Amino acid sequence: MQPNLCLLCLIASRANRGRKCVALDLVAGGMNHVVRVMKFQGGVRWAARVRVKPASTPATATRDTRAGMRGKGRRSSRPATMRFIRKSGLPVPRVLPGIVAMDALGGHRVHRGVIPARCRPRFYRDVAAFHVRGYTSGLIPGIGGPFHAAAAFFSAWADTVRFKRSAETITKLLQRTPPSIITAERMTSITTFPAQIRALAESNRLDLMGLGSGPFPLCHDDFLYSNIMVDESDFSVTALTGIIVWERACTMPWELVGFPEFLQVMLRAFDLPGKYDEQGQPVGKELRETWRERGEYVDMVLGNSRCQALAYAYGAYMSVGKLGFYDRVVEELERGA
Repeated sequence: MQPNLCLLCLIASRANRGRKCVALDLVAGGMNHVVRVMKFQGGVRWAARVRVKPASTPATATRDTRAGMRGKGRRSSRPATMRFIRKSGLPVPRVLPGIVAMDALGGHRVHRGVIPARCRPRFYRDVAAFHVRGYTSGLIPGIGGPFHAAAAFFSAWADTVRFKRSAETITKLLQRTPPSIITAERMTSITTFPAQIRALAESNRLDLMGLGSGPFPLCHDDFLYSNIMVDESDFSVTALTGIIVWERACTMPWELVGFPEFLQVMLRAFDLPGKYDEQGQPVGKELRETWRERGEYVDMVLGNSRCQALAYAYGAYMSVGKLGFYDRVVEELERGA
């Protein structure tokens, strides 16, 4: 869908006290939105986010002074969320310097849209500094609350969660997989996972961080290169200049704080055994390097590698309905692996 650039400029101008602007050919695309740089008189630049699918408001500027952009529902939730996040000290940008990380330093043409290895230590430290912030948890839609301990959250979650796929769909998908991994245990591991998590929570074995109670951290739900703004001219000092797309941010127990999407890999318990050696380490060079970076990131912000197995399994169960070996994750949690 081609945006109406005249309308886009009009909306941005109204949001910036009537200052005239032009839409530059600096564009970054994502799954649901396209970000375009807007240049105002005097050289000030903003980033406007345009929905890929038609919507009642075709563009959203990233500044919270949005006169003329009042509305209901999802439109008004974005500035409200960003105002709330900004109060915590997180770098939610008003005017966005730099570009999204996936387009920095040559973008996909040079390094497939990821941060080059030489720049990752600085970038990861910047991201880790703002990955989570502690908040008092309120009512969580579909689950309940407020919860003052992780065990209470997991017990309520187990009572309300539903797997993303029906039993019929699961059966059909399993029939397409190689015979060596089609087992009745796979179906059982999916259906019994919530009950197993509840049992661990009620026996106090899910307090993996040793915190006992809240506050729960506020987590960004879409932590991708495309939602992180960077200054590509000065990676040696500071890389991150802002984080965008906060409207799906939520509070959750520390035990469910996972890696950013650019450090996510298949959980070993879900993966093919042939990818790992006898010590459980990856065989492939690229995966070994990612594991090393993940280990450093755990030390910087996540604090407990066991939490990552639970966080991955929780996301796989909730978000995509992954047909994984959830019982293996439970076994790792039970034995403290």
